[in-house]
Amino acid sequence: NIPAFPQKIGIARLSSLTQRLAVFKGKEPVIDAKESERGEISTLEIACGKNKAQFRCTSTMLIKAPKSINDEEDCSITITKEEIKMILDAIRVMSCKKVTLSIRKGGMVQFEIADESNDTFKIVLEAASDTTDDSAVHYYQSAVVVSILKSKMDLDTAVLNIGQMGTIKTSINGHGITMLPQIGDDAEE
Repeated sequence: NIPAFPQKIGIARLSSLTQRLAVFKGKEPVIDAKESERGEISTLEIACGKNKAQFRCTSTMLIKAPKSINDEEDCSITITKEEIKMILDAIRVMSCKKVTLSIRKGGMVQFEIADESNDTFKIVLEAASDTTDDSAVHYYQSAVVVSILKSKMDLDTAVLNIGQMGTIKTSINGHGITMLPQIGDDAEE
């Protein structure tokens, strides 16, 4: 239940923020934002009664993301709660650092999770809309995928819109979220 803020906010450690909010699960925490001298949010204070957690935000200038994302939608997938759970379990069991997403012309979408010895776990989904280009392969940090998909566990189905350059757009509690792919197979950022 993060409110909409009129100031800019940079969140580079989404999984850490999710974990801190999970501490107050089942309660209604109050989220207070502290503004920096630059006019952007520097700290979130999450409070529930006398209990408080603090989350330091990242300067928006340090986030390596484009100012605007003009990635046309390639396809859209509807993913069920069971499929989300399977992907999350596979990431946990395989202890992977990256998730591979393959999109094939004709509407087949595949999540591939590999462990350190390159044993793979593949989950095949059908795209809700046909892909417009040739096949494509994109890579994502598994921690980011886990954070995004965990936020969808309360839904029966979730929609992920995949762009031609690999961006995945969705919403969490009314906030638009864009997950950026890694640049290349070996990229760490």
